[in-house]
Amino acid sequence: MVLKLYYEPGVETELDRFREYCEFQEISSGEELGSGRALLLSSKGLGLITPGFDQPLYVKGDKTPLKPFISNLVRACIPKAKRYSKSYSILDAFSGFGYDTLVLALTENKITSLEKDPLIWLILRLSLIHI
Repeated sequence: MVLKLYYEPGVETELDRFREYCEFQEISSGEELGSGRALLLSSKGLGLITPGFDQPLYVKGDKTPLKPFISNLVRACIPKAKRYSKSYSILDAFSGFGYDTLVLALTENKITSLEKDPLIWLILRLSLIHI
């Protein structure tokens, strides 16, 4: 599946990261972005264009260092004896933007993360590369 990726002038050097998955179209300021779902690469980063919304959704990364903690999610998914065993396997079948996957990964157990939506998957994939 080839995804539509709109990009603003000035970000052309970053397009190679998306060449395998996307068809490119340059846009100028104020130009209409079409009627379907697509991605937008701009100076703000990678955004998700969704019909019915005025602005693209940008996933903002938190720059604070992550530290392991026992959250309700960890308590619900990993038995106490296995929390930091590095031998427990967890499947995140609906990973979305990867927040739960990242929290569970802090326990240093094996995490398998799946995302069906190709647009969300691409955003997640690129976010994980920059961790």
